[in-house]
Amino acid sequence: MSPAATVERVWKAEPPQREMLKLDGVDELLFGGAKGGGKSDGLLIFSIRRRTKFPGSSGLIIRREFADLVKEGALIPRSKELLTGIAQYNEQQHKWRFADGGVIEFGHAKSEHDILGYQGAQYDDVCVDQLEQFTEWQYRILHSVARTTRKDLKPLLRATANPGDVGHAWVKAYFIDVAPPRTPFVDAETGLTRMFIPATLRDNPHLNKEYVQWLQSLPEPWRSAWVDGRWDVFIGQYFSPWKAQAPYVCEPFDLPLQWPRWMAYDWGSASPAWWGWFCRAPWGTIYLYRELYHAIQEPQSHRWVGTGLTVDRQAEAAKAAMLPDEVAAPCYAGGDVFTRSGQTGETNADVAGRAGISMVMAMTNRVQGWQRLKRAFQIRPVDRLGVTAEEPELVIFSTCAHIIRTLPIVATNPRDMEDIADGQEDHPVDGLRYGMSTVFAATSTQPPVVLGPPRAS
Repeated sequence: MSPAATVERVWKAEPPQREMLKLDGVDELLFGGAKGGGKSDGLLIFSIRRRTKFPGSSGLIIRREFADLVKEGALIPRSKELLTGIAQYNEQQHKWRFADGGVIEFGHAKSEHDILGYQGAQYDDVCVDQLEQFTEWQYRILHSVARTTRKDLKPLLRATANPGDVGHAWVKAYFIDVAPPRTPFVDAETGLTRMFIPATLRDNPHLNKEYVQWLQSLPEPWRSAWVDGRWDVFIGQYFSPWKAQAPYVCEPFDLPLQWPRWMAYDWGSASPAWWGWFCRAPWGTIYLYRELYHAIQEPQSHRWVGTGLTVDRQAEAAKAAMLPDEVAAPCYAGGDVFTRSGQTGETNADVAGRAGISMVMAMTNRVQGWQRLKRAFQIRPVDRLGVTAEEPELVIFSTCAHIIRTLPIVATNPRDMEDIADGQEDHPVDGLRYGMSTVFAATSTQPPVVLGPPRAS
């Protein structure tokens, strides 16, 4: 018997961790909710336990960024506390290898497409730490690598998460909303079972007092999400006051042809492309009254991807969506539309211009653009030619389904709170930013009514 085989470690599970470790019959399991609930430790023990139970098996533990695996108290340092002397760790490969051939590998996928590096790989189980930092598409890719040829074990997926970040909406819909906690849900599409096991701050008695006090002192909604693990609040929602209802959304109505109109365009071919049509009322309110989204949703990953249309075909579709006598110009677009081709020397803006859509470069400073949108969503009193109303500067027609779907789930970049996070479906909101962030020169002979305080009733 090798010396490593005589080494033992004692690890005591708290009740939610013990519950999670016993559910070997559930294909997919989300563990957590609140911060400090012992989620990561439970995930690590799950993987170690699988290697012990199934000699020679392999497991992947993955985080969005490698830095989050190696910082003090994170998964790799913690694994060294538990496995040194029991297995051999390869620093270059970030991999533990057991004497019987079993493997625990640590991985990361910082960019959206880094996850493609795992396609074709095969692991007997996959653990995703902080699933809310991943997109649904990334999770679906990881889902495909949890597979095995062994008859003695079942491939499993385990994940931890807190409310918030880019994955909040899809994680909530996929794990939280489908069934009550601790209740198995059978996916009709895949036949696989999944379950949510909550863990809260109170489930981990090992947390230091200062960390607990800091969490409990947080303002709402952070306290409800991170202390109580509530998923009905969205931490990191960038446009937090915006809701898919009045006064931000209205039913379509006939817009007078004399009201100034313009367009916005976010280019994409392999990725989605978005067109938006805007109209400004005499009292200053801007209506987004039409959108066109060149995108399809992949059935397995649920990711919205581009249709592959070239810019001339997209411009033709945009022209076809307009009324015969409609004039909406100019069309504001991002800088990529004005980049000259190395082969033809022309830009996508040139191509769209031949199709009858005049392109103008939008103000492309992201942070200023997002702030412009936030101001446009603030409720303010307006004088509608003698009638006082309370409404935001920007109102969206209910028929603009994709901007309404994506606006409330746009997440803040946790490393730059003034910007939105990368790796989310941001094509509609980018187009909206282009259309709203450029100073609009009104062509109407009737100037906007000066805004003032509400009229007395």
